Amino acid sequence: VTGDLYDMDIVSSSGLMGQTAEGIPINDPFWRLTLAFIVAFIWAVVPLPDFSLSLANIAAPLFGNEGQHVVWFHIRRTTFMLFSHGLLALSYALCSCYVRPHFVDFHFDEGPVKALTTLIWAALVLGGLAAMGTALSWRLGDWGRHPLVRQLRSYHAQWQRAAGAVELDYQRVDKVVARLGTNILAVTDSWIISTSLYAVAIYFQNDVDLSIIDTMDATGPGQQRVQQIVSIRITSVRAGVPPVVARVDAAFYRDLQLKLQATIRNSANIVIRQSPEEQFAAQFRIAAERNPRFTPQPDQHDNCAGCMASAASVKLTRRCGRPGCTDCFCRPMWCLDCLAKWFASIQPVHAPEAWIDGTAACPTCRATFCIHDVSIAAY
Repeated sequence: VTGDLYDMDIVSSSGLMGQTAEGIPINDPFWRLTLAFIVAFIWAVVPLPDFSLSLANIAAPLFGNEGQHVVWFHIRRTTFMLFSHGLLALSYALCSCYVRPHFVDFHFDEGPVKALTTLIWAALVLGGLAAMGTALSWRLGDWGRHPLVRQLRSYHAQWQRAAGAVELDYQRVDKVVARLGTNILAVTDSWIISTSLYAVAIYFQNDVDLSIIDTMDATGPGQQRVQQIVSIRITSVRAGVPPVVARVDAAFYRDLQLKLQATIRNSANIVIRQSPEEQFAAQFRIAAERNPRFTPQPDQHDNCAGCMASAASVKLTRRCGRPGCTDCFCRPMWCLDCLAKWFASIQPVHAPEAWIDGTAACPTCRATFCIHDVSIAAY
């Protein structure tokens, strides 16, 4: 009897291991199809870390040259992404009916689970057809129905002229481009370009109002540092140009501020954390101000050799006693900010929290020094 029960347990366990909830086998083609759809959708949306392998990147040659024709590039890109994702959803819905003929029940008389799966199937079909139809209407209408073309008509009746002005400005090398996943915020001398997976918006700098909504912390794939993501609402005074919320890494925030003509309002007084280099520069200054100061000689009043704007107010005087540090006999040639940038530039990039404890070589004579050897002029 014991042997028979043991054999029954083995048969029962093996049967359960090949099933999921409601008796559906794990190796069922339907579940394999569902897994393949999930993987394909993620691949179509999110680039793989370190490889940037995504559907948009593979199809990028079809869109043209972004640097030369940024408007046409994003018109084609958004159309392609909307159509391809709609096709992916529709293909999954049709293939699911093929691998499981009774997957859909429009009579809704087989229980709530079957009714829910039927509604999901219908949403995939309708959503896929709507996405593909919208993309085709953009293309077959000579792009006249594309949302970006409608926006450009707000700037000029012949939207191609407005597009040409945007593309000419985008070709300049001094633009600021902040990338965050599939989102891009580019600022040129006259225009602001915000792109996402399915949308792109262009704003004339003189027409916009910018305000910070909120911030959040995130860690990107393969990254160790925590990013502060800043959400900025961009609103245009022109009719036909809808507002957008652009999300950028706080490390680009200062560059954006310098390039933008309008001030980014921060009504809620949200704290924007600085980049690691800026945080270190503030820490470097605080530590240097604790050290003994030196009195410059009458002829030691030169400008900084780095920025040529500030006074050369820093001298290296060995006082730490560390074995690796050496004496420096240079006259004051650098300001504190430039010396901090020099110090940070040769520290390990992956460990900014340890920069203040590191050492660097004098920019002039290459003598090794640390933060304890930095003396500020006592003016």
